[in-house]
Amino acid sequence: MDDKLTYLFLLLLVKSLAVPSSEGHCTNGMCEKKSFSPSNVKPNFSLKGHAFENSNFTNWKECLHACFKNCVCLSFNFEDKINHGICELNDATYTLAPGFLTESNGVSYFEIGRNYGVDLKRATSQPCNIERSCENYCCLTNPCQNGGTCHEVCDVNNRRFNCTCTPGFAGHRCQVPSLQSCQEVKAFYKVRPNGIYSIVDERSNVLPVYCDFTSETGFTWTLIQSYSLQNKAKFKGKAFFHHDMPINQHAPEWDNYRLSMSVMKFVWSKSTLWRATCNFPTDGVDFRDYIRSSKAKNDLLATPASYRCTWYELVNIRGNRCVNCTAYSPYSYQSDYHIDSWYSDGLGCDFDGQSNGGIFNEDNFGFYGTTNPSFRCTSSLASTTQFWVGGP
Repeated sequence: MDDKLTYLFLLLLVKSLAVPSSEGHCTNGMCEKKSFSPSNVKPNFSLKGHAFENSNFTNWKECLHACFKNCVCLSFNFEDKINHGICELNDATYTLAPGFLTESNGVSYFEIGRNYGVDLKRATSQPCNIERSCENYCCLTNPCQNGGTCHEVCDVNNRRFNCTCTPGFAGHRCQVPSLQSCQEVKAFYKVRPNGIYSIVDERSNVLPVYCDFTSETGFTWTLIQSYSLQNKAKFKGKAFFHHDMPINQHAPEWDNYRLSMSVMKFVWSKSTLWRATCNFPTDGVDFRDYIRSSKAKNDLLATPASYRCTWYELVNIRGNRCVNCTAYSPYSYQSDYHIDSWYSDGLGCDFDGQSNGGIFNEDNFGFYGTTNPSFRCTSSLASTTQFWVGGP
């Protein structure tokens, strides 16, 4: 079913649905009226990174009623399966979380309408009059976690309540420990598997990042970029220090992902080293087709010098290996970070990458104008290249 037919189908269903409304207490302050309209449905889209509750329901109407009854819920995603549907309640809308609404085949995004006023018959979508208190009953459910203090909000452009968090916690509901790096996540949780964790920046924004705790003993790493060879065109020539191009930042993935420059700078400020790997989700780290360097000697986010015999703790390309050495590494406003292994030794750098199946003009760990199937990052179109920052 195409988007137009899906929308018409939803429109017919909504017209036959007795949509509930929830009225706030209007004795002394602003009251709230919730509603639903088919114009607030986006077929084949979902809001990523903001689901706080998942349930299985027979149809989307049940998901709608669940959202109406929950003060945290501002929108929901519904995926219709054969015998049931998957309902995700969201604590944001796509206007509150720009960039998080993504195409999702078979999923529909639904948004709840809200109006506020002293008289519900003349309720408007205007912000709450500051001379009146807001009364929407949301704080009665104690939505703030970890000792946070709840304040009700009557403004369609904001969430229905705010939480003032106690020290050490952040997030809309104070649900996230104020950990600023994967290193702090590891120390806080002691033993945790690799995966996506929430960190908090200096402005208390909650950021999902992929943390690797286990691939190298004594080191913790944060993923800043990963892409498949098939997607190389999006990343070619996009230097970290020059191009701000967040891709799937809210939901880290291996084929098509990059942090924004501001987030990258924040996690870089907590790091001392960086590395590049090939096919990490399938191969992990065995130090073949791998490089590692330091912020002090080779800063990924600083404008590079024109001469690029650059220092590395370790370089391994197709089994050619050197330690505490230099390798030719083009990097500029027009070139994303990579190593030219074929030319390296001939240009006066320490690393010699021509042995073990080298190819003339071969690019490694980026750019990929000339690719070599013997190098794991370019062994197939599905092969992936990762850049990480971190340290001990």
